[in-house]
Amino acid sequence: YISKFSKLLRMLLENEEQITSLENEIEMLQLYIDLTQIRYPNKFDFDMKISNELQTSEIAIPNLLLQPIVENAIIHGIAPKEIKGKLNVEFIIENNFLVCIVEDNGIGRKAAEEKNKNKEYQSKASQIIKERLALFDTKSSINYFDLIDNHGNAIGTRVLVKLPLKNIW
Repeated sequence: YISKFSKLLRMLLENEEQITSLENEIEMLQLYIDLTQIRYPNKFDFDMKISNELQTSEIAIPNLLLQPIVENAIIHGIAPKEIKGKLNVEFIIENNFLVCIVEDNGIGRKAAEEKNKNKEYQSKASQIIKERLALFDTKSSINYFDLIDNHGNAIGTRVLVKLPLKNIW
């Protein structure tokens, strides 16, 4: 735990830039998820898929872009569930865009909002992410999708982040 935490802190401190490589972002995200799985033991399974056509060391992405999305999926979606959750992160190329997909099988955004409405803390993650995406490139976007079953019950959330492909160098 301490080793992973210190490595993540070191990477954060060394990464002062607004932009990082997809490779770095993935490594920091994996460390964050590893630490979170220690915090929530046996609470969720995690799977990450990276398209073979991605040169992760050459693609630019805003620093720590996906961590708040993953954090929200785990803390607000998966952690409140009675049963073990599932978190999937995928990176693909689509029409000259890097597409990052974060999907969970949590309680859904509406239920999470209900649970948190009496708390004083107001999340600003979505707004901060939108601002960072706009600074990176105006063609960048983020979309949230509520996943439902055939009966209209919430079965999770999917977040799609699209970034124009840019080289880190």
